[in-house]
Amino acid sequence: MGLGSVFAKAVRDARVAMLAVFALLGIMIVAGGQVMASAYGSPEARAGLQAITAAVPPSLRGLYGDPVAVDTTGGFISWHYGSYFALITGLWSILALSSTLAVEARRGSLDLVLAGPHSRRRVALEKIAGHLVCLAIAAAGVALGGWGLGRRDVRA
Repeated sequence: MGLGSVFAKAVRDARVAMLAVFALLGIMIVAGGQVMASAYGSPEARAGLQAITAAVPPSLRGLYGDPVAVDTTGGFISWHYGSYFALITGLWSILALSSTLAVEARRGSLDLVLAGPHSRRRVALEKIAGHLVCLAIAAAGVALGGWGLGRRDVRA
C-alpha cells in the first residue's frame, strides 16, 4: 500500500470530492451555529426551544430524531441538521466512488490496473479503503470544526 498503489490512487482521485463534502458540511455546521446564536441567544429563548422540542409528536421525531440538549449549540445542530449530514454523506459516498470508477473505466486506466498482478477483489478493497480514508478525513475535519464551534457555545 505504497504511494504507487491502487489505494493511494483512490485517495488522490477522491481529494477534490473530499474537500467539497468537507466544505459543504462545514458550512452547514457554521450556519447552524449562527442560527442558534441569533435565534436563541438568550436563556429564555433556549428554554422555549427546549419546551417546544419536548412537545414534538413521535411522528416528527422520526424525521428529526430525538431532541437531546437542544439548548446547546451542538445539541441543536445535531437535532436540526443531523439527518441532512447523514443524507449528504451517504449520497457523496455513492456518487464519488461510482464516478471515480466510471471515469477510470472510460479512460481505460482501470483495465491497466486489473491486467496487473492484483486480483479484482484486492483492487476493489483498496478502492473502498481509499474512499473510506477520505471520508474519515472529511469527518474528522467537520468534527473538529463542530467542536470548535461548540467551544464558543451561546451559553457563555
